[in-house]
Amino acid sequence: MHDIGKPDTGRFDGTDVTFRHHEQVGEQIVRDLLPAMGCTDPVLTDRVARTVGLSGRYKADGPGAAEVWSDSAVRRFVRDCGGLEGQGSVLDLVLDLAFADCTSRHPHKVWANESQVQSLTDRIGLLADGDARAAERADLDGQAVMDLLGIGPGPQVGRALAALLAAKRANGGPLPDPEAWLTGWWADTAAAA
Repeated sequence: MHDIGKPDTGRFDGTDVTFRHHEQVGEQIVRDLLPAMGCTDPVLTDRVARTVGLSGRYKADGPGAAEVWSDSAVRRFVRDCGGLEGQGSVLDLVLDLAFADCTSRHPHKVWANESQVQSLTDRIGLLADGDARAAERADLDGQAVMDLLGIGPGPQVGRALAALLAAKRANGGPLPDPEAWLTGWWADTAAAA
């Protein structure tokens, strides 16, 4: 179904055949077609239609173009696919379709397509991991640190928050008693100074 919009968008210009925006046209066709065929599940219709509409999006101009996408473009692609919903998400469907949608008999073209899709998949994973790590916060906020330690704003608060976050990461999740951990760390730090 991902190419269902091609008949409506096909243009022959001398020696060149184009199907500009066939994915978006195909998305609307699917939105009309599935209910007309008896599909009463609007979630399924939306997932299939969005997959069709985004099916060619991973491609950019030229070989290896997905590798030169900016981080923002990769994040926008993921967001437009509905995010990282997990197995069977629209993003997974679009990437699976992109991986399979290479009809060339030339092994180097098949390899180039697979490499481009794999590169984009890898970048999505790296960015998601980096974004999740950047979004992590210590178990206490700055005000709680200042109140607990009896200190005012300054670099000591930042060091304490960084130490709390490192401890949380080392623990594999929230600390059972972040206040106790922090006061112990503070006492050890003060004794070492």
